[in-house]
Amino acid sequence: MKEPLFVIVHEECITSDMALHAEGKDNDLICIESYLSVSKELSRIKREERFREVTGDPYQVEYLIPEGTDQIWVCGAYKIVCVQTHVDALRKVSKGMAIEIHEQGTISFCV
Repeated sequence: MKEPLFVIVHEECITSDMALHAEGKDNDLICIESYLSVSKELSRIKREERFREVTGDPYQVEYLIPEGTDQIWVCGAYKIVCVQTHVDALRKVSKGMAIEIHEQGTISFCV
């Protein structure tokens, strides 16, 4: 059985927003409960799964996809902005692979 590859996009945004919350400088667009849950899932991925990280331009795929990968799960911050953008970029260069958003590891804006 092949192992999926997880791609974590802009995890530093989650860390930064959680730090603002700790300082009492909440952003109305975030839900701290969601941040804690997503942060735990990203930690699990880093311990237990094959993963790559994207800290720069989500339009670029600047890492190697391991040979034999047939499933890529993209997660991180923020769903409708950088995570979806990176999914679209991967689909352009990774023909034949299933590429989806990993909801448990993805933060969205609260509205």
